[in-house]
Amino acid sequence: MRKKGFVPLFSASILLTLPEGVEYRSAVNSFLENQGSRSQPFFFNPDGETVTIGLVRELLRHSSFARAASEPQTLIVCAVHTTTVPAQNALLKIVEEPPANTQLILATYPGRTLLPTLISRCREIIWTESNDKPTASSPPEQESLKKFLIQPEAFSYSELIDLAETFKDNQLTQQVLRAISRQLAADNDQPVTSFVRRSLLAALTALEKNGNIRLVMEHCLLQIRQQAAST
Repeated sequence: MRKKGFVPLFSASILLTLPEGVEYRSAVNSFLENQGSRSQPFFFNPDGETVTIGLVRELLRHSSFARAASEPQTLIVCAVHTTTVPAQNALLKIVEEPPANTQLILATYPGRTLLPTLISRCREIIWTESNDKPTASSPPEQESLKKFLIQPEAFSYSELIDLAETFKDNQLTQQVLRAISRQLAADNDQPVTSFVRRSLLAALTALEKNGNIRLVMEHCLLQIRQQAAST
């Protein structure tokens, strides 16, 4: 029986960030079990070596057979952050359009770098372990930003600056901005929500170009606060 609040696993390709140093196979299996998945998992690069274009081609060949499979399958690429740039480009096609009955999971550790085009096409999940049982969680920066967006005009300028300074890691900040932008997409017809989303995406673009994290976030938050105060 599905758990309350269960999100179907076969909804999008997943970028799964695991705790630093955990063993890929056991951690991903725990994630799948927690999600209630009954699909058959196939691991690629479980030892965490460099993911080459050859391995990606092997994955693509395997996925082509999945189209005729009657049972769901989950294809897991471990240590995806070790993937060469040509191999990441080759992954894009299957990430964008997984075969029927196929779930793709790209497993990595925190703070690792991937092509923005690859990240943007995945549903990002951060997986932590507590009491030997993994639980999905959002990073504290994401929760703080969500609280700000509920009533941005209530934040003083100094509080806004303090919030911007909590964002220190470029990749994590990009991940947070993408996650919240996707959540806002459903309300994109609302003028205020649309403005907020455009502001977050503009900040994301600046960070992808290696903009200064604190200054980018300060500018973004200030824009949103000013817009909220004027409406």
